[in-house]
Amino acid sequence: SRTTDGGQTWVQSSIWGGSSLQGMYFLDSMNGWAVGGGVGGTKVLRTSDAGDTWILQTHDINTNGVPVNNTILNGVFMTGASEGWVVGNYGTVLKTSSGGMVTSIEDENSTVPFDFELSQNYPNPFNPSTTIEFRLVKESFVELSVTNTLGKRVATLVEGTRPAGDHVATFDAADLPSGVYFYSLRSGNVSITKRLMLMK
Repeated sequence: SRTTDGGQTWVQSSIWGGSSLQGMYFLDSMNGWAVGGGVGGTKVLRTSDAGDTWILQTHDINTNGVPVNNTILNGVFMTGASEGWVVGNYGTVLKTSSGGMVTSIEDENSTVPFDFELSQNYPNPFNPSTTIEFRLVKESFVELSVTNTLGKRVATLVEGTRPAGDHVATFDAADLPSGVYFYSLRSGNVSITKRLMLMK
């Protein structure tokens, strides 16, 4: 909702196709940012006209090769027109130095942002099983799980310490209905999530 009279009245508005937005920050009366995400994808939006129009910034995120699709972003703070930070689930911290185009991910616990990689499953779409590959730079405790579009976990494929190197897991969805699912690889406070499609 939006107010132009100090909060006396509020007008409901939708700024991006009904997507779930979790946080908003205005630097001044004209320039603001909104963040959110989930099933519809990660959202970073910016306005420079007091919220009349919003521009999606997410497609310009550079995460050192690691996608942030479907990461829920829930807080944004700008120190000026160019520099700011966005935070989200699983310890995600995004930084911008260009006034809205998020340019990097920082991990507060390490100078190396990511110690693992998650590949796109294959085949995709699939029926009834698909292969998921991931790579660990060092021995790590990891969890590879699958959730439905409501966020309910439907499978845990890996949970435990694994050595450095390439790893393979198989997701068998024979007992699940057709639809979109998400698989996430987590290690420490970092998570990578990707989408897969079951078509029966």
